[in-house]
Amino acid sequence: MEAIEIGEQVLPRLRPESSSGDYENLLYQLIVAYANVGRFAEAEALHETAWARVRQLYRPSDYEYVFFNLYTHVLRVNQGRWLEAEAALLPLVEAGAQAAPRFGRFVQRTRQTLWVIQARLGRPQATVAAAQQLAADMDALLGPGNSSSQRMHNDLARHLIERGDHAQAVRVQAALAARLPEAAARNPNQRLPREAVALLAEALATPQRRAELLPRARALAAELRSGPVPAGPPWVEAMTAVLRAALVLDDLALAQDVLAPLQQMQAGGWLRGYDAWRTRVGQLAGELARARGRPADGVAALRERVAFLDGLPPPQGLPHWRAQLDLAASLVAAGAPDAPQALARADALRPAWLAAGHPLDALRQALGRGGNGAAWAGQF
Repeated sequence: MEAIEIGEQVLPRLRPESSSGDYENLLYQLIVAYANVGRFAEAEALHETAWARVRQLYRPSDYEYVFFNLYTHVLRVNQGRWLEAEAALLPLVEAGAQAAPRFGRFVQRTRQTLWVIQARLGRPQATVAAAQQLAADMDALLGPGNSSSQRMHNDLARHLIERGDHAQAVRVQAALAARLPEAAARNPNQRLPREAVALLAEALATPQRRAELLPRARALAAELRSGPVPAGPPWVEAMTAVLRAALVLDDLALAQDVLAPLQQMQAGGWLRGYDAWRTRVGQLAGELARARGRPADGVAALRERVAFLDGLPPPQGLPHWRAQLDLAASLVAAGAPDAPQALARADALRPAWLAAGHPLDALRQALGRGGNGAAWAGQF
């Protein structure tokens, strides 16, 4: 990606002994950039170099010293090492209470990031009210509709979708859109991811509005494909949200149109080496095959997704459960002999902290009665 190429060219020209901080800042940025596209070996190597510099420049009592944990956490999140990511951020959040005012933006962003990790882990402190307060705090610090505040609302809406609370996700995104300043509302780098999350939430909450929602889905897909948002993780996240909405709304042609550029990136772009997103795209392809009435065609991709999550340190939470249930749905639909074992494993992977009544619980019951799961496309 362009930012990485530029950083790689500039880094050798910077002097580590300079007091400007440019060398350290570029190291930090490259750690994040490598981690975000799955180039973990390079990220780890720079992480070691940067950590050595931090120990040279700062004392353990300095905020800058503990702030390095932010870059550790980015690497661990992208590696799927959620407990380690949480452990890296906890001391940083604690240190933020005594940080100088010039670090205010970093303190708030760290709190937001910790909320996302703890939501993934099912921690009780990751509440809707806490997320909304974090977004309000960032608005107070940086002004209404800043990118960090919008990201917090998007993260909250995505978590609510994962949790099965689709109606509340719709309310979160509607409230955000209603109060955004005009300039923030127009910026495509923020608008398209926000609208993609909102579309998915509305499709899941009210699929009967198909005639109203499908034109929005097609327009969003066309705009995303035209390239106003760089083809990095936010673009993939927005594209997969539109793909899921197309599946929910039963427009399989649109789903295929959105899937195609993702699969091209799987084959030759940065997704090829980033197993988390690569296998997620494969999972959605497996869902599309099942929706087309060819569940067996998607089983290999669904197995690969589950195997990837199996290989990560536990817990992997809701995505692991959903992927296993997705696989089980295709195995049941295909009449595979190992479908009962797949269903039993899905039961074992359902997070203990998840409240009863998740929409996918109804799917599990239907599969147990021999249903084929075709009507649940996009739910995973």
